[in-house]
Formats: sequence, structure tokens, C-alpha cells
Amino acid sequence: MGGFDVYPLRDPTVQQLRVAVDDFLTPRQPRQPADLVLVYISCHGQIDERDELHFVASDTRKDRPASTGLSASWMRERLDACRARQQVIILDCCFSGAFLGAKSKSPEDLHLDVRIGPGPARGRVVLTASRASEYSFEGGPLTSSDAADNTNLTNLAGSMYTTGLVEGIRTGAADRNKIGYITVEDAHRFAAEYVASHGRPQNPQISTFALEGAIVLVPPSAEGEPVHAVQTRSIPPRLLAQPQLVRSMNGPPGCALRARFSSTGRLLVGGGNGRAVVARSPLDNSERVIDGHRKLVRSVAFSPDGRLLASASEDGTVRLWDPVNGESIHILSGTGKAVLDIAFSQDGSQIVGGGADKIVHVWDSVDGRHRLPLVGHSRAVRRVVFSSGASRYVASASDDRSIRIWDLTDGTHHVIPMKGVANDVAFNPCRLMVAGAGEDRVTYLWDPDRDNSHRVLALTGHKRPVCRVEFSHDGRLLASTSRDGTIRIWDLATGSHDAIAEIAGRGRIYDVAFDPQRPILASAGSDGVVGLWNPMTGTSERTLSGHSGWALSVAYSADGAMLASTGLDGKTQVWQLT
Repeated sequence: MGGFDVYPLRDPTVQQLRVAVDDFLTPRQPRQPADLVLVYISCHGQIDERDELHFVASDTRKDRPASTGLSASWMRERLDACRARQQVIILDCCFSGAFLGAKSKSPEDLHLDVRIGPGPARGRVVLTASRASEYSFEGGPLTSSDAADNTNLTNLAGSMYTTGLVEGIRTGAADRNKIGYITVEDAHRFAAEYVASHGRPQNPQISTFALEGAIVLVPPSAEGEPVHAVQTRSIPPRLLAQPQLVRSMNGPPGCALRARFSSTGRLLVGGGNGRAVVARSPLDNSERVIDGHRKLVRSVAFSPDGRLLASASEDGTVRLWDPVNGESIHILSGTGKAVLDIAFSQDGSQIVGGGADKIVHVWDSVDGRHRLPLVGHSRAVRRVVFSSGASRYVASASDDRSIRIWDLTDGTHHVIPMKGVANDVAFNPCRLMVAGAGEDRVTYLWDPDRDNSHRVLALTGHKRPVCRVEFSHDGRLLASTSRDGTIRIWDLATGSHDAIAEIAGRGRIYDVAFDPQRPILASAGSDGVVGLWNPMTGTSERTLSGHSGWALSVAYSADGAMLASTGLDGKTQVWQLT
């Protein structure tokens, strides 16, 4: 909306937030006076003993907001240093009205007219979702159909104020005078009335500093379309010219769990020493050895909130741990044979596991209760995964040459027959779509929403068995890896059965992961190299070396700032990307 170039930052640490804001407002190539900069912050807000507002980051301590949060005074100082003559700040957090503060500079102190010269509109506008002593209330949830349809955002999750802003701009309703553009004041007025109409006890505020003229938030489109037709362009955080190797951790050769970051990025599991799991900090030397299994650990998974770590072992048990102190919380019963894979549901309330007993098991992660055995496979289950959203479905890949999609509400399932062992299965994160692949060299796509049918599409092209399938975070791209040394990329938005790109490695490709922030695909292969690729063109962006044997897995932290890899040499390596 509005034709902005957007630099998103999701759940950052306070240092990442500070650097990103500084890079944006005062980049190496200085802002031009004619620029319009807009800073939008949606987070928790906390007031200290001096009534100073602090923005809460993912690593902020509640008892130390001044030292571990981002202060409003620091933000005001960086805005003062920015050369752009049009500045818009939108703050959607509790107590956001305190951003102005007692020490805010007056219009005369800012000297915008002297520092940046004359122009048609200049100054700073601050929009806050509440007054200095008020909370900011959340809106309704985003439905799965809304998520799939980018034009339907009336049920946008988030605060009531942001929902009002988005609705007024996206629909054009904020342009009440039908003049073909929306000013900052227009958007704020619509959002404030939206909050009031829903009965929320908060009072959005607008404050201006040295403002001359009206700052246009959404300009008219060149084609004369409605104002809401002017689109933004998302620009992700910059990838370092050469990502920095910040940690290289050794383990016994041959023991290589898939790398997994916790949701906060503070903990990483990977490598291992056989029967134990090692939870490490990716940026320092601290680690916790979590030991309790009698045989080899085959799979690990963090809960979505990072508070639980699950491990599955060949000893026939699944265990739940506190990853920080290593305390055992539950031993999950129901299977007496090797458990090969586990996964959490998106809300963290359930765990699914599968293995040598041919049964897909579902447990309650809170009390450890065995909730459901899903019976149907005739051989070992290699891979299990929950659907996104309400986690109603589970998919499983088996040695019996089939993939099954289970409905947890009634226990029914749909079978995708294959001509070879099934190696992997994945759910699209944005819709009910399943991809699976295996030894028959075919990638299968099950799309029940397509024409209201349950037909299976076969995507071909690999010359040897397919090891992995992975969806991009927006659900548009699908990547498949093969022992033939290639990665094939399909653009699901086109409906074509032809791959848009084929990436050729220098050996077998065992794992891939899409960057959550940038259009980059990471790969791990038998040449010991981690490759970074442009998935739309197949061109190489970076090559990261360090493993002395096969690189077996890659994983990004949730914010895309770090990339980890594990290898057959027992090493777990961590690169800083931004």
C-alpha cells in the first residue's frame, strides 16, 4: 500500500532492532531531503520509573527495560539525524503516547526548515495507538481464507488501531473526499473512528512537529486507479557481502541431527553425540547436554514458543525437556519401537511422531497423554508433519510407498500411492496443500482445494530419488532436492507443471531451507558446501564452506539473521547473515 519500499523486521533482538532502525534512517548513502520515511513499530511497550517509553524486543527483560529495550528518546535522536524532510512514525504498542515525552524537541528545536531546505511539505507526524497511560488492544484473528487471499484483510490480526489503518488505506475508505490520495491525517482519522466504533477504551493520538502542508501517505496511481491500488515493494534485510562464521561446534563424526533453532534464535540443536542432545547458544560457548535416551536420537523439535524441546529415539521413546535447564518433563508412551521423526503442532499443544511400529502417534504436549494412534501404514513411518493454522491434519511418509493425510477430527485419511519409498512430506504454510517425494523420482502435489477435488499432481524432472521437499514461507514456491545433484523449483502461482529453475550442485543435495526474510534458498550437499541460491533464477549468491564431509542439513533462525548447518563430520556451524 502506498508504493513504499518496505524493510521488514520480525521479532528482532534489541540490537538487531537498533541497527535496523539506524541503517534505515541514516544509511551510508544519506537520505535525500525529498524522501518520505515511515517507521512502523508494533510491539509491547513498557514505561520505566522515569516515565520513559521503551520498545520491547525479543530479548528485553521486563525488570530492565532501560538497558535491554529500545528507548523512545534514542528513536527520537535518530529521527533528528535523518535528512528526509517528511517523517511519519506509527507506534502501535501500549503507552505509545509516551513516545513524545517531556524531552521532545519543539518545532523550533528541530530546525527542519534550515536543515533540509524549503519544500512543498515537510515535518514530522507521530501517530500513536493510545495515550501515554493507555493500553493498545488487539483485533480479531486472521482467518485461513484471509491469509490465502491478500485482498481480504478486514479480519487482520493485530491491534484494533493497525486494523483500522490497513482497512482505510487498503479499501480506499480513508479517502472520504474522493480526491484520489490519502494523507497521514486521513488515515489516522479513519483508524481512530474504527477503534471508537468497536468500543475499545483507547484514544489514538496524532502529533505534528514543524509540519508545513499535508504529507501524502498514499499517492494517486499513475493509471488513475483507486488509491488503494498503489502497491508496496518489500525489500528484505541486506545479506552480508560474505556471511560471517560465528560458531563451529564439534561433535562425534557420523552423529548428525537436523539443525533446529528455537523461535527466539537463542538456542540451537544439531549434531549431537548419539544418545544425548546438545542445546547450544548460537553466539557464545554456552551449552546444555540433555541426556536420558538409551539409544540413538533420531529427531528433535522445538515447540513454537521455544519453551519445550522434544527428542525421539531408537529406544522407542519420545521425551519432552526444558531446553534451558535440561530438566525432563514427560516421557511419552505408546510406541515400543524406534521413533524416527517428531513434530509440534503450530499452537504447540500436540506432538506427532512416527517410526518403526508403522503407527502415527499423537500426544498432548501439556500432560504427555497419548491422544490418538493413527493406524494404516504397513511399514515404517519416516516423516510426520502437522498442517499449519488449526493443525487439523497430519501428513506421514512411509516405507510402504505411500503418503497419508490424516484428519484428526475423525481419524479418516487420504492416501497418495507412490511407486517407491516415501522420503519426505511437507504442508504448504498458507493453504491445505501437501507435497511429498521419494525413491520413484517424482514430486507429488496433493491440492484438495483445487477444483474441489482430491487429485494428485506429479511433478517430474529429477533423474534420481528425491530426498526433500520444502515450501517457501509465503507458500508460493516449492523446492525439491535429489540425489542427482539438482534442486528443482516450482512456482505454484502459475499452475505450470514445469520447474521455473533447476539448480545444479556438485553432488547429492540432502537438504534445503528458504530464507524467511529474503528470496534466498540454502542447500546442503555431499560436497560439504552450503550453497545460497536465488530460487527464481537458480543463480548462486554465496558459497559457505567448512564441513570436511557431507553437509546434511541447513536451518534459518526465525528472523533470517543466522543460518546453521550440520554435517557427517559431526560439526554444527553457524553463520551471521545480516
